[in-house]
Amino acid sequence: MQLKALEAAIAAFQIPAGAWIFIVLALAFAWFYLPVIPAIAMAQMAGVRVPINQLAAMRMMKVPVRKVVYVYIRSQKAGLEVTLHDLQIHHLARGDIETTVDTMIAAKEENRPVTWDEAAAADLVMTYKNRRGG
Repeated sequence: MQLKALEAAIAAFQIPAGAWIFIVLALAFAWFYLPVIPAIAMAQMAGVRVPINQLAAMRMMKVPVRKVVYVYIRSQKAGLEVTLHDLQIHHLARGDIETTVDTMIAAKEENRPVTWDEAAAADLVMTYKNRRGG
């Protein structure tokens, strides 16, 4: 008796193969894109364009998307020539993107503009020295 009830319950929940594919794709979409929606909304409210695919790729590489987008917004509002890719690469090199952008903003306010490459290189040197204790 219990076996027939169990078989009936299993038969009631059978899902066609096409539906499973749709469910898997929907879950993959949700896994990659839903966590980046707040970052996209923050950028849209600030008037800065950020591509969703680049943010999803950042998430796959375990780059903190919200932090990168926040720093990117600050850099764009300050009129700096910094890309999301620059920030992502600097973070992956274990640089401090906030300090680097703050340095560039301070230099621009003092009429001594610094390029991204110069600021990032200086930050990486200081980070390396601090880690070595020297």
